[in-house]
Amino acid sequence: MEYTIIDGSTAHQGVGIDGEIFLASMVANAFEISNIQTLIRLSLKMLPKAIEYRKFIEKCFEIDKNHSKWREGRASVLKH
Repeated sequence: MEYTIIDGSTAHQGVGIDGEIFLASMVANAFEISNIQTLIRLSLKMLPKAIEYRKFIEKCFEIDKNHSKWREGRASVLKH
């Protein structure tokens, strides 16, 4: 993870570094995990719970769970 932070900090800051960590984790985990939801959830564990990036992804899972169609989920986000 140390190299991911170094790499991410050359072009990003703050949330951008968090995204770099998350995506690097997804790439590494994708060699062994084929289920996308499992892959995302496992990769999120690389980020602390209080991180905005992680909260956003978790909110996306919540929206997906509560809406059977993506347009309904999008509409619920736009209401806020």
